[in-house]
Amino acid sequence: MPTTRTPRLPSPLEHAARPLLQLAQNISGAESTFVTSINWDALRQTILFADNDGALDVVEGVTLDWQQSMCRSLQLSGVVQSSAIGVEVAATPWAVANGIQTFFAVPILVDGVVIGTVCGASQKTYVLEETQLEGIRLVAQALQRLLAVERDTADAYARAQAAELDAAEARHATKRHAVRSQQMERLAFTDALTGLPNRRAFMARWENELTRSACRDYSIGLILLDADHFKAVNDSEGHAKGDAVLRAIGATLLVVARAPDVVARLGGDEFAVLTTHTDSAYLEDMAQHIGTHFHGIAAELGVDTTLSLGLVSSDHCPREQMLSDADQALYRSKGAGGDASRIFLCNGSVAERARAWSSTVRSNRGVSK
Repeated sequence: MPTTRTPRLPSPLEHAARPLLQLAQNISGAESTFVTSINWDALRQTILFADNDGALDVVEGVTLDWQQSMCRSLQLSGVVQSSAIGVEVAATPWAVANGIQTFFAVPILVDGVVIGTVCGASQKTYVLEETQLEGIRLVAQALQRLLAVERDTADAYARAQAAELDAAEARHATKRHAVRSQQMERLAFTDALTGLPNRRAFMARWENELTRSACRDYSIGLILLDADHFKAVNDSEGHAKGDAVLRAIGATLLVVARAPDVVARLGGDEFAVLTTHTDSAYLEDMAQHIGTHFHGIAAELGVDTTLSLGLVSSDHCPREQMLSDADQALYRSKGAGGDASRIFLCNGSVAERARAWSSTVRSNRGVSK
């Protein structure tokens, strides 16, 4: 493995993680067990803690490219363990150099996002039984909870240790724990491809705005949108071009939205924009600008992709129904052939307000970044 080292200070997480790694080693019989964190933005994996019995030496603090990770090899093969490294699962240079025959990698999940792994490596060939794998999954769950506690208590822990450190060490520890907390939170709340908030982050903000707007009596608006013909782009031109389309949608929304608006990728090719202190006319104008702006980017990318949008405003609809109403408006835009926006009026009708953005450009009626 690469020898890039990350300096590390002892922490409560380390003290609790080491016995869990020893337990994983006892359960699995692997010569080395270790826990990693994964940075999906940088596609890097860091070995946080390791337990070695001497036959293998997995070095703590090492950061490696995700492309060189055995965890990635197992994920691409759709397995959590393999006793035929280099045969049924691709072997990394590190695995070849150390004669690794058996490897397992159990993910550490936070709200469905993989933020790390519990791994084991052995120069012996054997297969873990399901009861052994279940025990290692329980170790991963315990480590997930420890990581969450570490994130929430990082500042408090740094202050508690400040009395035993000189001023420089105390400042360094505080900074390090803050960075770790930010990294873990970013992994859990951010869409790695577009850099936008993910569904989890959006829903938290949405619930907050529902309550605030009702208490303070101001209007809110919601736009749900997705890409037309997106599957055809992936099928005919590859996922790299599909990813470029998704990034272009995110960039379009950031250009059109105001600073207070919330722009998020909900999953797949579905996006959302939450606005406050706006009316339905503003939403319609914003939808027009989104469609027009994206059409120009799609032409530059050389893809036949347009957008369908569903709009709803609390001026016309109950706040608790807005998500489902916007989704219904989006569904009707898609059903009518796409390249359109429709606004739900909450009187049983959905009105079409924009079509054919490729040939229609409306004036800017106050929509600004």
